[in-house]
Amino acid sequence: MVYLLQKQELQLLEESEFLNLLRKIYRYARALQVLKRKPLYTREFLAILGSWGDSHILLKEMESLGLIVRYHGYCRSSKRRCIYNKVSTKGDKLLDALGRLLKLMTNN
Repeated sequence: MVYLLQKQELQLLEESEFLNLLRKIYRYARALQVLKRKPLYTREFLAILGSWGDSHILLKEMESLGLIVRYHGYCRSSKRRCIYNKVSTKGDKLLDALGRLLKLMTNN
């Protein structure tokens, strides 16, 4: 069992739940790192990650969590409208926190 502190309560997570949470955090971090370089429209982003179905769901989930902002604009490669994705302030904070955590873990 793994313990997580949330709102002054101790929550128990089974090992499989904890591993699923870590996988999700890894996917968020990977997507945020890609989008941190520059905002990408959805097709560009999906092509870079090489996963269409799961990654589109990931974008929607990250938007609902406030980690990215999605907005309409014109595609760079054509005159049609595209949905762009960029890292939000909250997404920046998550990347910073994960970076600090990695530093703590590697500076023993």
